[in-house]
Amino acid sequence: MKRLCLFLSLFLYLSVYSQSDSVKFSNEEVLNISNKILDLEQKDSLNNVLIGNLENTIKYLEIKKRQDSNYIFLMDQELSLREFEINLYKDLYKNTKPKWYDSKPIWFGMGFATVIISSWVVSATTP
Repeated sequence: MKRLCLFLSLFLYLSVYSQSDSVKFSNEEVLNISNKILDLEQKDSLNNVLIGNLENTIKYLEIKKRQDSNYIFLMDQELSLREFEINLYKDLYKNTKPKWYDSKPIWFGMGFATVIISSWVVSATTP
């Protein structure tokens, strides 16, 4: 029974998948198909080369992107350090700016007063 089922299934399989109607091509059609296949193979190889080049370009651009992001990160750090340095200079200026008594007109006036007072004292004490 198993053999009969196997034989019938094989027969059915072969009858379904066999070519009962054969297709006939002329020599010119065969050459056209062959040329088309060769043309498509050439285009496929060129496309593979282009795909390889584009993948290399993508890798290069990803590396460039990482470098640029690292550069931006370092520039941000430098900017924050510069701002901190500016704040330190502002504090230094607050601590070291001249006081009110360090102005030139006050020193000039004190010097003028000293000379006048000294001259008056000398002239008043000499006979």
